[in-house]
Amino acid sequence: DRDRDRDRDRDGHGRSLAGVPTRHLANEGVTVVLNTFKRPDMMRRAVEHYTQCEVVDAMRVVWTEGGTPPSTSDWDIGLVDTKRSPRLRFDTQPDSLNSRFRPMDDLYTHAIFAVDDDIQVSCEDLQFAFEAWTNAERTLVGFYPRLHTLRDPEAGSDGGYEYHSWWYVFWRGEYSMVLTKAAIMHRDYMKLYTVQMPQTIRDYVDQHMNCEDVAMQFLVANISARPPIFVRGAVGDLGALGGISTRSGHMGSRTDCLNDIHRLFVAGGGGDGGLGSHGIGEMPLVSSHVVVGRAGSWFSNQPVTWFEYLASDLPIPIWFQVILILCGLAAVGRLSYECCCGSLVPGRGAPMGGARKHLKT
Repeated sequence: DRDRDRDRDRDGHGRSLAGVPTRHLANEGVTVVLNTFKRPDMMRRAVEHYTQCEVVDAMRVVWTEGGTPPSTSDWDIGLVDTKRSPRLRFDTQPDSLNSRFRPMDDLYTHAIFAVDDDIQVSCEDLQFAFEAWTNAERTLVGFYPRLHTLRDPEAGSDGGYEYHSWWYVFWRGEYSMVLTKAAIMHRDYMKLYTVQMPQTIRDYVDQHMNCEDVAMQFLVANISARPPIFVRGAVGDLGALGGISTRSGHMGSRTDCLNDIHRLFVAGGGGDGGLGSHGIGEMPLVSSHVVVGRAGSWFSNQPVTWFEYLASDLPIPIWFQVILILCGLAAVGRLSYECCCGSLVPGRGAPMGGARKHLKT
């Protein structure tokens, strides 16, 4: 029974992960795979930013514009302090959103950070996300959570699922997808997406020029039987105001995409290579309530009780810590009262004019 449970834990269905290794070198770092199209300024800004990150081993630009990629001779590439320059390469691919997931030669890391040219994740948060991924390398780790829910037939819908963005995730406290415009994945998923996932899904992505991120989430969830991981971090979205997510009807299109890809995925049996399909009609996406944040962040790492602040490993006795806390609370209380209600000391806080008048008398 123990051996069977161990084997089942390999992919959630008792099968091996089609070449996805269970161990990796923690010091490999990540390869940034940049998706860009006819935005040379953003592309250069992204390349110069990510090549400054110590966790980045190499950077690959998915070039789908045709012609010759630009010269980078005058770009600021590489870490200034160590003079280390990550390997930079342009990969010429067909003009398709599917191209961002095409397998690449000469990859030296197992971790792939798929990112759009208008998304800028800080080097510190990229390092943190990579650390989170090393503990769950069979799933997606990203910064943009999304959620699917069942439609309510009584509300006049025709059933199926509905796609939700951030506010619904925030309100419900759960998510089932992370967008691949800023997500870390195992490199083997690129081959599985391109070779073994049903061709009808890739054709759908080309036809609608959208939804490749949903397709990848379906693939990963179907193989791993695990939810993605949402990492809280500082992300700059330089194209937020002009992106397709701000266009009218975007959420309806994403809902249609969610249902269409679900239908195509289960109809194709999860792919020609036996990608761990959940069965006809089953939804492979798995929801999660877990949010990963830094242990040193005040906002994401609060103690379960205030008594935790009375740490025995501080260089002062606990009784003295209690006195300091009480004095601090008393000072804050007094300051708040005086700001709102006047002085606590009789005779203080008298108007200055009245004091001058008394002296003249």
